[in-house]
Amino acid sequence: MDLFDLTGRTALVTGSSSGIGFALARGLSKAGARLILNGRDAGRLTAAADELRQGGASVETCAFDVTDATAVSEAINACERDLGAIDILVNNAGVQHREPLEDFPTEEFDRILKTNAADGPKRERIGRPLRTKKTHRSSIG
Repeated sequence: MDLFDLTGRTALVTGSSSGIGFALARGLSKAGARLILNGRDAGRLTAAADELRQGGASVETCAFDVTDATAVSEAINACERDLGAIDILVNNAGVQHREPLEDFPTEEFDRILKTNAADGPKRERIGRPLRTKKTHRSSIG
């Protein structure tokens, strides 16, 4: 029994070249969604997309850094121009750094805060170009 059907919908999943974002993208695909994978590393995105395609997914990639407001706006506009409307946004992008606290570099702490803890502004930055269009949208994250 299918819990829900996303056939005909396009989902952008940030931070989806591995980990939780990749798993979320796989699940959306199994529900019928067309995927747009996002991350900063185009090579890792291509590898993730290829793996999902082997399972029958319809996948595109869009490399951009969610902490760069200009890059986000340009990428969202280009994705929608080239691929059509984005119906579902999953804000999953995040980073981590594992090291004992006494050895933890200040620069890494700042990078983690900028990417992970600035979640509200990140959602706003990614969602703004999508909300300006008059279609039904869902945002998760």
